[in-house]
Order: sequence, then C-alpha cells, then structure tokens
Amino acid sequence: SGVCPSDKGKKWGTACTAPGGDASTCFGKVCMDSLNKQCTATTLGKSPLALMTPDKARPSEEHVCRSLMCCKTVSQLSGEYVYPDGKTYKDPWQYETCTTQSLYTEFKVGDVTNRIYLGAPLDGTILADPGKMCVGEELVTPASRCATGEFLEVSVGRCLPCDSSCTACTGPSNFDCAGTCKYGQDSRGACAISADQVTFAGPGATVSTTSPPLTTATATPDPVTLDSVTRPGSTEAEDEALGEVVTFGMTIQAVSFNDLLADTTLLASFSDSVIRVIAAAVEVPEDLVAVELSAGSVKVTSTITVPPDGRISASSVAASLQDSGKTSVLKSSVARDISSLPGIDAVSTGTISVSAITAPVIERQTTTSNVPEPVTASGVAPRSLHASAAALLCTVAAFCAL
Repeated sequence: SGVCPSDKGKKWGTACTAPGGDASTCFGKVCMDSLNKQCTATTLGKSPLALMTPDKARPSEEHVCRSLMCCKTVSQLSGEYVYPDGKTYKDPWQYETCTTQSLYTEFKVGDVTNRIYLGAPLDGTILADPGKMCVGEELVTPASRCATGEFLEVSVGRCLPCDSSCTACTGPSNFDCAGTCKYGQDSRGACAISADQVTFAGPGATVSTTSPPLTTATATPDPVTLDSVTRPGSTEAEDEALGEVVTFGMTIQAVSFNDLLADTTLLASFSDSVIRVIAAAVEVPEDLVAVELSAGSVKVTSTITVPPDGRISASSVAASLQDSGKTSVLKSSVARDISSLPGIDAVSTGTISVSAITAPVIERQTTTSNVPEPVTASGVAPRSLHASAAALLCTVAAFCAL
C-alpha cells in the first residue's frame, strides 16, 4: 500500500511508493497513482508507459496538464547518445510509439460551459517541474504562505479558512486556534464560536426556565427513552399524538467540512445522499429522516421521526441501529455513496469512510417548541439529551458534548 496514510499529512510532492511498487508522490494525504498507472487508465492499457527523460530521472517535458504522453514500449540502449536538448546520456532509455490524447468532453451548468480533457493527469500530479503540480488541468504553483485568517494545508498546497472562532490558526477546527480566541475559550480548551456560547455555556453559567426540566436516563449501549415534557394547557393525549424520535450520530472521515459548506450544491447532494442511505438502512420513508452536519471531519446527527400511527416502531428503528451487521452495511453504503458524488474530490482529503456510529436515543416528541436544558457546573449540557434542545446552548453542534 501507499506510504501517505490519512493521519500523517505528508507535504504534497513527498516521494512515496504507490500500490504496485511504482514511484509516485503524495497529494491529499495519499500516495497518488503513478504516471504509468495513469497512462494505463487513460489509454485502456494500450500505452502503459509514461514518457520519461532518457535517464528516467524525471517525467518528460512532453507531458502537459491536459494530456499525458504515453508510450507502448521502452528499451535501453548501449553507449553514449546526444539528444536534441544538447545533453549527452550514457546507456539511455528509449521510448517508442508514444501518443498523447487531446480529446475532451463538454457539459453545461446554467450558462457556464465546462470542459474535461480525457487524457489529463490527476489533480496533484507533478510533471517535469518538481515545484509545480496539475490542478484542474492547469499547471499551478502551490501556496507556501497564507493570509491572516487562513492556514496552509501542506498536503494539497492550499490556503484554507480558519474556524470562525479563531483570529489565527494552524488547522481547520476550533481546537486549532493560535493566539487569542475571538470570543473566549471553553473548558475543553476550544475557542467558542460566538459570544452567546460563552454566555450560555461558560464556567458557572446557569439557565433559568419556567418549563419543567427534561428528565434524562444515563446513556447506555441500549436505546434510552426520555420522559415526556407536557406543554402548558395541553392534555396527555395531545402530547402522545406527536409520536417519538430516534436520534443517533456518525462521523464521515476525510471530508473537509469548511470546503463542503462553501459549495451549496454539493452540500445539498451530500445531505440528500446521507438521508437516502439512512432511510433505506432502517426501512423508513426518506421524509421521516433529517440530518444536521457539523465540523470534524463531518459529524452527522440524524433524527428519525416515528409517527404515532403505529406503522413504524421506534424500538425497531433503534434495534436496526444496534445490529452490527446492519450498521456495517450502513457505514459502507454512506461511504460509497458520498465517494461517488460529483465534485466530492474537491472537498475530500483522502479515502472517505464512516466511523463512530453512536447508540440510538429514543425521545417522546411532546412539544413543538424547544425547552432549555439545565446546564451543569462545567457548562456542558447533559450528554443524553436530544440535539435540538442542546442547540440553545451552542450555535454549532461541534461545540456540544452530546
């Protein structure tokens, strides 16, 4: 396997050995396909050799970011030869029957025409100039320093925005802030994302409410049912008519939340894909599933609303989410569907996977308005409460200890 694992973050262009044993370079925290493998793919195996200099020291200048120069055969000559560039090579390698593809396909999005070159190398590919790489079929010089409010993601050579809670940072989350936090720091050492979070969830904070507090059960691997909260002036029958909700979470790895958030079209497709897979896994209609996305990599809080008509049982939904076989299929299906979304490569930092599916929590849905939760001495809401109530204490779910 490659030697650029996703938890290492090697700098773009770092030499590595690609699967199959070919020399390659790192990009996006993975060891890229070698030029030979890319030639094999673009020519359907007909010309599997990428043209190199006669000493095989580096790729030939015949390669460009819109088309690789791929060859059928290579053999080694004996003796000294002078090449057209004026250089003399001893026992050089001679490539034969080399071709390049200039074919492309076009498609329109609104009034914008997009063109994809069929023989182009992958983003992050380094050609003759080791200080530049191909991105979007253009030769670019990766960033080496960034403006205030950005950090350098060395694995792709790009400047990415800091979290909104940071004045400066070394990474994408509110744990990566450098220097002073914009609004203050919480008990975990993370920078708060708003003044409201500091006010509501700061040390010693309290929240007063005229509504009865939610009664919670200790979180266990089994589904937890929360006691109901009765609306003023409502009857027990009216409250029960609203049904139940099942809440659980998962983490989708190797996707940049900030980059995903910036692409509204991809964000919508991403959410729809997760909803579709969850609905199929627990065998409920898609309109009963809602998701909330937050940072690190992408955390998903899913809420499945179970209507009171008896067609679906909250306990059966929760049981499905505790079945190891079904959760394994759910994780692989989410990863596969997300990986196949158009444009996902632009926000991906490696091989997409799903981890940390949390135990489901069942809650009786007895009110249409959020009831504030009591706040513990540390300023963190009780762990087993539903995310919709916890949202009053935090602007983004990433900063809540749910």
